Amino acid sequence: MKPLNHNILVLLCLILLAGCQESDEISDSRQWTEQTVAVVLPMNKGLDQHWKRTLGLLQKHLEQAFRNQTAGIRLNFEYYDENTEQLSNLANQLAKRPDIYAVIGGLYSSNATILATELAHYSKEFFTLATTEELVRAHANSGHLWAMTETDITQCEVLLSKVINYDGKSVALLVKENDSYGKTFIDWFAFQAKELGLEKHNVGAILSIYGFENTPFKEILKQMPDVTECLCGFSSPIPKSSFSSYELREWEGQTDKEQRIKLENETINQDYVDFFQIDVIEGDMLDEKDGQGVVVINEAAVKAFGWSQPIGKKIYLNEVCTVKGVIRDIYYNAPIYPVIPAVFFLPKDNPGNGNRGPFLFKFKEGTWKTVYQKLQEEAHKDNMDAVLNLINMEDTYNEYMKSENTLSKLLSVVSLICIVIAVFGIFSLVTLSCEQRRKEIAIRKVNGASVKVILNLFFKE
Repeated sequence: MKPLNHNILVLLCLILLAGCQESDEISDSRQWTEQTVAVVLPMNKGLDQHWKRTLGLLQKHLEQAFRNQTAGIRLNFEYYDENTEQLSNLANQLAKRPDIYAVIGGLYSSNATILATELAHYSKEFFTLATTEELVRAHANSGHLWAMTETDITQCEVLLSKVINYDGKSVALLVKENDSYGKTFIDWFAFQAKELGLEKHNVGAILSIYGFENTPFKEILKQMPDVTECLCGFSSPIPKSSFSSYELREWEGQTDKEQRIKLENETINQDYVDFFQIDVIEGDMLDEKDGQGVVVINEAAVKAFGWSQPIGKKIYLNEVCTVKGVIRDIYYNAPIYPVIPAVFFLPKDNPGNGNRGPFLFKFKEGTWKTVYQKLQEEAHKDNMDAVLNLINMEDTYNEYMKSENTLSKLLSVVSLICIVIAVFGIFSLVTLSCEQRRKEIAIRKVNGASVKVILNLFFKE
């Protein structure tokens, strides 16, 4: 009986092998379209083997994707060393070759820029590992540049998110200044760290002292242990409680004499800059020696005037004003609203004198409720019927962002649903693959393959 069973088993194995051979013959009969791809990446220190292994896996999975098709695409790779080649000449040669379907390369942003510029002239497909935002934007309209990694602006957001999650108090940035990749971090990192142009965290404001004219808020704030700093005489930027504007008709370097620019009129001094941690990006801040004829403007005003070197330029308001400095744009509303060009003067009176409001103050982390209650109690000692207009600047701004935050949550839910659908799709593909490979599984089981080995076949896919 045993010899008979043995013979039957051998016969079944032969039948399965014949079926497998027949399947392979069908696969070999597929019509392959071969495409050549040039790879321009660093090849030193063993990186050449790394790229070849990675692209070899790509080729293998590509062939598996066409396993059940009558035709397929097979990629052939040509390798060039990014560090040793004359990139401008190489890119020009590759762009002119009709047999080159696409180019992969540019690990470094400066090299990727050279390759992209040359390849764009001939509409050659270019896949880059570089992440500089300037490169992506410069070739966004061509439709032939494909970024294979997230941009450096996204990386800025990820890094800053980690700082927030780990309760970081400060951020240091080390970059290569003469590279476009480093330049993007310099331009965007500080912008994203202070997205409004001013520090709003743990900042409160007494917007109006109407009904509390005899209440010494300045002295009260100085005596409160939870209040760390106080600024008097300036209107609150969030919510903005004071509005004044000019229609500017003339400025230095004006090209269109009919052009008009609406300029917001603001006050500023070094105390205000220090309190809100506002960045002076060019020139200097106003000081007591400067009169009303010396001003500071924001970035939006520089763009509106069309200036590349704004320091020392003249604008003609009620009098001729000279630009001494440029500050970063301040967002008084949600960032979806554009920043209006603004001109900043020194306050005409010393804002620190007297008990004149509004009052801006900083408080210690987690003490807002205590500060709020204490100020309400002190204010109503003089007038029980009046209403003290007291706000937390960060809470007010979060109200501005309510619709954007709701949209963000909605997108998160949609993303989760997409992930669930994708998981079900992967499950369906694995199930289909199992059904299609039953013959192969049977052969491997007969030849002694373990469950772990068979599972690994599917995990690799």
